[in-house]
Amino acid sequence: MTTIISTPTLDLTDAIGAVARVGLALNSYTAVLTGTMLPSVAEASVRQGGKTIIITLSRATWHSDIGGDNAKTQALLDGILATASPVAGWNVTVQPNLNYSNVSRDSDTQVTVSFPAMSSYEITTSEEIVVTVPQEALTAGFELASRIGVRRLGRPAIGLTPTVTIT
Repeated sequence: MTTIISTPTLDLTDAIGAVARVGLALNSYTAVLTGTMLPSVAEASVRQGGKTIIITLSRATWHSDIGGDNAKTQALLDGILATASPVAGWNVTVQPNLNYSNVSRDSDTQVTVSFPAMSSYEITTSEEIVVTVPQEALTAGFELASRIGVRRLGRPAIGLTPTVTIT
């Protein structure tokens, strides 16, 4: 049985009107997102590739199989999804092309996901990417999630908190 704790979100609006949703952490298990995809990334950068998300755990550890050609690594990759699915958006062009070779288990507490070039990625509006760390990827039995903004050129970036909270 899995217990799911939903955290409330707070909408914050910056000076240019971009909205960020910030989760409230309810316990000390966290995963912090860093890397070149954060706090947001331009559409053109996703097309060029070479961007990363580094997921660093606190008081939790990655399963030893993460980064290998297996279901645990695929579950981690399957958890990097956009909240919407436009025709040439993240869920159609980027996510299905990710595989275990894009994941590096750097240590017991850190994993790097590298994104290849995706020339067909084209969005008409900003996308929000949700990073969910599934429980099977961890040695503990809980799931973590956070959001990243992907913006179109000429539009304000959505700056989102890089701290993953339990959902």
